[in-house]
Amino acid sequence: MKYRLVPSARVRDMANRLTFRQAMAQVCCPLMNFEPSETYGGAHFSGGPKEAVAERIRHFQAISEVPPLCTADLECGAGSMAGLTAFPDLMGLGANDSESLAYDVGKATALEGRSVGLHWTFSPCVDIAAVPDSPVVSTRSAGRTLEAVLKTCRGYMLGLQDHGLLATLKHFPGDGYTTFDQHLTTVQSPLSMTEWWQGPGEVYRQLIEAGAKTIMAGHVALPAYDQRDPVLGSCPPATISPRLLTDLLRGELGFEGFLVSDAMGMGGVAGFVNPFESYARFLEAGGDCVLFARVTDRRFYEEMESLVQRGLLKEATVYDRATRILALKEDLGLFDAPKPAPAFDASAHANLARRVVDGAVTLVRDRGDVLPQKLTPDTRVLHLVFANDYEERKAAYDGLTSALAQRCSLETWVDPGPHRVFERLRDGDLDLVVCSIGATPNWGISVARLHGPVARNMMEGWMRLGVPVVFVSHCHPFVHLEFDALMDCVINTHKSIDITGERVVRGITGEAPFKKQ
Repeated sequence: MKYRLVPSARVRDMANRLTFRQAMAQVCCPLMNFEPSETYGGAHFSGGPKEAVAERIRHFQAISEVPPLCTADLECGAGSMAGLTAFPDLMGLGANDSESLAYDVGKATALEGRSVGLHWTFSPCVDIAAVPDSPVVSTRSAGRTLEAVLKTCRGYMLGLQDHGLLATLKHFPGDGYTTFDQHLTTVQSPLSMTEWWQGPGEVYRQLIEAGAKTIMAGHVALPAYDQRDPVLGSCPPATISPRLLTDLLRGELGFEGFLVSDAMGMGGVAGFVNPFESYARFLEAGGDCVLFARVTDRRFYEEMESLVQRGLLKEATVYDRATRILALKEDLGLFDAPKPAPAFDASAHANLARRVVDGAVTLVRDRGDVLPQKLTPDTRVLHLVFANDYEERKAAYDGLTSALAQRCSLETWVDPGPHRVFERLRDGDLDLVVCSIGATPNWGISVARLHGPVARNMMEGWMRLGVPVVFVSHCHPFVHLEFDALMDCVINTHKSIDITGERVVRGITGEAPFKKQ
């Protein structure tokens, strides 16, 4: 059922009693990487041990005069907090092709997120992974088709919201159609309006009708709908565009829920206009909550008051938006007597993660019927790891190493260089090579592929010396497109977690055949 945020008389009265600076603080959600001393509308908490996150949230709540909204990026599960359940990325969930499974993962995420004090997650990412080399979208998307994104994201969104955690559709009006990174620059969507309505527009239309409560405006422009900035010559990102937020989202799509910006320090908006002015323009364009505003800057309030004096920001707008965030808090029950966090079954959630992993690991191609491979204690296997993110995701690679070592005679080399690999395979005493590729898309690096010096491991033709090679892409699902001729057998995991390695090996041996992509 479509959601509509309607402020009550109580929250209108609460908002009217705020000073301008208090109202301004209410419409801000900073990154909580500092020691807070005043009340903000919300705060964003990054990962860490669950106990540490819970303690930081309790401290923030204790010093806040108005109950705050506590947020995090739980894009597929709460595993970014150590001690809670890890899942593959959303594309791995999408590979399972089950809305009910997505709902169950959303439910598990909500229960675990609420257990540490969270109210709101900036997920799911409803962008369509149209361009394989998008440095921002990739496995954060549920898939490359409208149908895959709708099915998975609807299930995940409803699982979250039905169990007390706000979901957020992002990044309006839709990323994933270019190779540019909105963390660094304003992404200009190439879509015509016909294409947009058939793709991202339809995603937002259907999910708004299904009950989406919050949407995140991205630093993505839509030139087919908007007007170019007369000075810069390019269209503004949605975060400061009345055309996109008021006319398209609020108007044509009829969204009456809560609208948060993406992080306002990102280059896609911060490089387009003065940062403080961008906060004002977002609010005046129809936005409700400024994410990662520079509230600790000593001139923050003076700058915002100056914008009011200059006519770029209306006091009435700030109070209206403060009223709306208070209404969202009332809707969540934050002004009622505190309730204990719901209990959850950690073992059931672990089993759920295994189900998702089973469906997330897929066989992309097997030219020459490399699989299955028999593994015995006498089978000589070389496990190669070429990864841009090796230290960050070492546990996932170690999971595959461990699973292989239980079945065969194993050597593991990390970033050995192509000449060493060539010489080892040329000797002719190996039975199998398993090559792990770690190319995890990440913010602010402007590339999704295996890149940098580690990519040189793919040189020298060692994969053509007669030894069977199985490539395992542990995150980026399009590695096989770049290395098409080099890779005869490719497995995608859609972001490995520590239990993924065992599933990969069971597929390699034929104990549990892979689903084919």
